Amino acid sequence: MDFRKRNMLSGVLMFFLTLAVFAGMLWLFQPRHEKPPRETPLEGLPPPEETSTGDFDGMVRRNEIRALSPYSKTFYYLDGAEQRGLSKEDTDC
Repeated sequence: MDFRKRNMLSGVLMFFLTLAVFAGMLWLFQPRHEKPPRETPLEGLPPPEETSTGDFDGMVRRNEIRALSPYSKTFYYLDGAEQRGLSKEDTDC
């Protein structure tokens, strides 16, 4: 192979390599389709009816408290449908 053929072949290869990289970047950064909003409400606790500030008088009036606990096998976890853990036991009345 002489020098001109080899030089032209490397130029063609660089062109196709650049084209493949550009096409890959276009595919990678294309806009993603967003999921449609849910028609049915999520299961679980209903949202609070009024905004609570966490003051003691409001907790006494509503006769409820809200507790936040991490999801772990020590503090709070689900055993089937049963709630278990130290945080669950501490907040039971």
